[in-house]
Amino acid sequence: MSKSPKRHHTIPCSYLWWFSDNPQWRDSMLWVYDRHIEKTRYDKVDNFWWTRDFYTIYDNDWNPIYTIEKFLWKEIDSISTIIEKIDNKDELGQEEMEKL
Repeated sequence: MSKSPKRHHTIPCSYLWWFSDNPQWRDSMLWVYDRHIEKTRYDKVDNFWWTRDFYTIYDNDWNPIYTIEKFLWKEIDSISTIIEKIDNKDELGQEEMEKL
């Protein structure tokens, strides 16, 4: 995550990936029903359930701080590899168990 993250997913993409039809997680596609407009749409996982700067906090000079989003990206979104190992009934290492 080199740039300042702007699109903060309220449901991690790594969770949404498991409901998609393509193992390329950010390029995975989902069917979603929008109850407000009463229509379905087929789109990339990355385009769902995000809000601009949702987890951004600001310092006293109103500079954005992305600590929360960066933590969630590193610690939560990256958990998909562990979930995949569990799904495949592979053994988890000690570090993976601690992270989980």
